[in-house]
Amino acid sequence: MEKNEGLEKLEGGENVEAGGKAAASEVPLQMSWVWKRRAVLQDKPLQLQRVIARGICLHLLLALVGLAVFAAMHSTAFNGRSLHFVYSSPLSAMWMGLGGLWFSTVFCLWWVVLCPSFTRAGHYYWAGCGALMAVLGLICLISHAASRNEGGAAGAALIWILGGASACAMSMLWIREDKTSRTMREPAWGCGLRCLCSGREWLVGWMVFLQVWMFAFLIGVTIQAASSAADYAAYPPIGTVYEIEAMSGVTVQMHMFCQGPRSASATMVMEHGGGANCLALKGIADELSNTHGMRTCIYDRIGYGWTPSLYVKGKDDGFPDSGTLLQKLLTAAGEAGPFVCVGHSAGAAACMRFAEAAKGEVTGIAMMDGYPDLIVGGAWRPGVKKYPGDSPAISGTQMFAVIAGPTGFTRGLVGDPGETYVPKTFRAAMTALYAQTRFWLAQYSDLVVEKESGDAAYLYPLMGGVVDERGVVSYGRTLGAHVLVMPASTTVHKECSATYQFNEYCCSRPEETWCKDSALDSSLYLAQAELYATTVGTSGALEVAPLGTAHGYPYQQEHYGWVVEQLVKHFPP
Repeated sequence: MEKNEGLEKLEGGENVEAGGKAAASEVPLQMSWVWKRRAVLQDKPLQLQRVIARGICLHLLLALVGLAVFAAMHSTAFNGRSLHFVYSSPLSAMWMGLGGLWFSTVFCLWWVVLCPSFTRAGHYYWAGCGALMAVLGLICLISHAASRNEGGAAGAALIWILGGASACAMSMLWIREDKTSRTMREPAWGCGLRCLCSGREWLVGWMVFLQVWMFAFLIGVTIQAASSAADYAAYPPIGTVYEIEAMSGVTVQMHMFCQGPRSASATMVMEHGGGANCLALKGIADELSNTHGMRTCIYDRIGYGWTPSLYVKGKDDGFPDSGTLLQKLLTAAGEAGPFVCVGHSAGAAACMRFAEAAKGEVTGIAMMDGYPDLIVGGAWRPGVKKYPGDSPAISGTQMFAVIAGPTGFTRGLVGDPGETYVPKTFRAAMTALYAQTRFWLAQYSDLVVEKESGDAAYLYPLMGGVVDERGVVSYGRTLGAHVLVMPASTTVHKECSATYQFNEYCCSRPEETWCKDSALDSSLYLAQAELYATTVGTSGALEVAPLGTAHGYPYQQEHYGWVVEQLVKHFPP
């Protein structure tokens, strides 16, 4: 950059007036200093350098703030402390911090390390990146502010806005002031084969590659924030949200929807499967109430569906199990027994816990392809193989909680019940509830609690049960209830034939280990289903679901009617 002409004249002692009447040595010392400072302050390159230096300092600060937010929110979510969230998740704010940390760090590295190689195209690129970052931050700010209790994430979005706006401004200033600078090199694409030999060019390329990938995540985070805010307005709760005192000092909010006449002989309470929500069993509940005049209640467990509360349970913190919470929720809703609990998948274990918590009030249990004690969360196989140990399920769910949930990568892809879902009008709502950011954290928390609980995670010690060498459990008939067991046919039938090809355990090469394991697992599921029917309650029955039914049969159009028939048959109105 050329020096300011006035500064050169002062430093060189040349005449500052036209005609050379006054020499530089005659200028008073104080005036000379003022003119020097004025010249320096008016020097465009020096001004730009100050802006850049201050911008880099700002981004260093933003990177530290982003790191602090990310570390704090990640620790909050996964360090095992007892925490209660309402309509929110620490994962939203965590990604705001992570995005700010990444952008500001790359910005500083680029300017400090690679600035000499900047072409004008490089500055235009960074101006565009900065503008995009600021726009994404603004959308996240508005979306999180519109959502309930996401103030922390909304505040953290300011990191994106400040970082993006300052990066854009700095590059635009450089472009404006230095278009003709001799320090600018030819565009990278004009250097020919020399680019392949330059380590700097390789570094630039990798940074651009990583930046593009990270922007894909940040765009996903923004879409997730905006979609979640829209979902709150588009799919309001169908029932009522009740406040219940879970334990001393902890009041949680839970969602429940009941329908049908209160004069019914028993109220049927529906327990959805692990990771699902109350809409999974709404089709069955509607049919029982509207066609058969039965009182039904569907609800969302902690962390799922329309239940606002997400409780990350710490080890041995005394937070009650799902059965006790359901008993308190029914009391708050004014629902009186007797009750019949209908549980799908993991909901079967929840029904047994409810029956234990509310002994004398639960007169019936229906288990739809659920296998308490035979298989636990985090396990891939039943029986003696059920103990999770080093199972990747927990770490995998944590990865999904950090990456898939908050970034919206699974939105619309995971949780869709399919074309045959009943009721069809709630398909979009069920998928949207499944896509909540806090859903994956709830899944992870449930798995961790079940693993860390050890033997306390099992029901059979409370019910006089014993485990045989296969891992199959016989109970002591301690529940005064009729138990209806309805396994899916593809779960318990291990044999294949020319006319029966629906079995998920059919193997084309039965001599292989995985085929033998599948056949063994299927036999264990069937043996356990028979023992549920004969050893859990005072009476029981085993009804295998129709041919071809898979795990999700209770909410599928072609099979949910069969479930209703069995429930009416075994628990008449």
